[in-house]
Amino acid sequence: MSEQGNKMIDVYLAEYNKLKDEQIRRIGYRDNLLYVTLALLGGIFSFSLKEGNTTDVLLGIPWICVILGWSYLTNDRKITKIGAYFEELARLVNGCFDHSAQGLLGWETSKIRKGKDRKRRKCIQLLIDWIVFVFTGFTALVIYHLDQTTLVLFDWVMMACESIMLLMLSIGLYKRADF
Repeated sequence: MSEQGNKMIDVYLAEYNKLKDEQIRRIGYRDNLLYVTLALLGGIFSFSLKEGNTTDVLLGIPWICVILGWSYLTNDRKITKIGAYFEELARLVNGCFDHSAQGLLGWETSKIRKGKDRKRRKCIQLLIDWIVFVFTGFTALVIYHLDQTTLVLFDWVMMACESIMLLMLSIGLYKRADF
């Protein structure tokens, strides 16, 4: 291999290492968003039930679901883009070697995205995401609505805005599922 080929390999591997660190960081952050969301929702629902007649705090749940759900979605999108770039990077690295060295960065190019159970895994993940980020938000709105004897215009506007945002998040999660 030429001197320039060696330098290119070093550049590619440095890029790979930095991107892999970024991907790992984002995966941890994304996964922790689920736990943080569940903890916040549990705390708010618990407070609402324990204190009695404080269902007003439930109007905060859809906001939490949308904000944390959108952060979850954004990080997941970036994680996937980094993974897709690794396939291109593997092609570039493998192009620097003769055919006997093909298969470098093989894990990054494995066909896990094409596995026979991929659709099932994607459906289950979408269902979990909808339950945590969308269903819980709508549940809070329904409980709030049922608990109120009279709703003023502000309540209706707030519930409408939150419902629209939850629907947008639901659509984003569905599109992200990439069946």
